[in-house]
Amino acid sequence: MAEIKTQFKKVKIKKIDEVRYHGCHPNDINVGFELEGEALNDIVEGECLYIGSFRTSRILEVVSYNIFRTKNSIYEIEVAA
Repeated sequence: MAEIKTQFKKVKIKKIDEVRYHGCHPNDINVGFELEGEALNDIVEGECLYIGSFRTSRILEVVSYNIFRTKNSIYEIEVAA
């Protein structure tokens, strides 16, 4: 199972593509959406990523060291050293 170590690190995520909703996300989380904050957990396939009170949908795939795909979206992530 692939994962990206993010727990308790400052991160920035950016939605770079959509799997579902195609510009009409009910929470206005469309392509270009960005969020910075402290990740409360690692990025692990089968789980959600929590950043403060924000939660992604379930992570389906860790594509690369900085890209992950959820049920609804594809995100790019930057992790502070």
